Amino acid sequence: MGHTLVWHSQTPFWVFRGTSPPPGGTDAASSAPAATPGDAGTNASRGGGFGPGFGGGFARFTDSGPRASRDELLQRMRDHIHTVVGRYKGRIKAWDVVNEALAEMATLGLPIHVTELDINSAQSGQRATGADIANNAAATQGGLVDEADRRLTEAYEGIFRAFVKHKASVEVVTFWGPNDANSWRRNGRPLLFDVNSQPKPAFHAVIAEAKKSHAAK
Repeated sequence: MGHTLVWHSQTPFWVFRGTSPPPGGTDAASSAPAATPGDAGTNASRGGGFGPGFGGGFARFTDSGPRASRDELLQRMRDHIHTVVGRYKGRIKAWDVVNEALAEMATLGLPIHVTELDINSAQSGQRATGADIANNAAATQGGLVDEADRRLTEAYEGIFRAFVKHKASVEVVTFWGPNDANSWRRNGRPLLFDVNSQPKPAFHAVIAEAKKSHAAK
């Protein structure tokens, strides 16, 4: 799986830099007020929140020159996609083309791949191996590990019920990590397998939803 060709975040400044002033000879960047990152109708990108070198360095478009036109941006996307996909032709089976664009990905008649799936069930998660109840409760936002598992199970039940309902459009579902130990948000215990790769109640709930769909055929 190749991930990802187009995303709203971590985009370098030059992508939004125009090659010529807009019609009329007026520099739109100098005549308009400074854009706030994420403003509608601007090319100002919102910072990724990961610090310098991982999104934080692209938090604000500060160029004083002209902004890229729609045609320029589309051409740059085409060039980028053709270059990257061409380089790995025959080695990558499928690509996540547009990341985090949910509402369109079925109305366009395109196949939907749900990627990076995880559900944060607790802010800190259960990382200790001791039996101290107070510590375990603090690790799961005030609840015991069983309570965090219950919330996680209910959340996965709901989301996979939706996947089954729209199975004609959803072709692939992949998780953002194999188990809690390898998850980028492992302290939140977000996956179907625990730190020892043992299935959690949420795993069995997902299997049950799949069996319901099969039985209904």
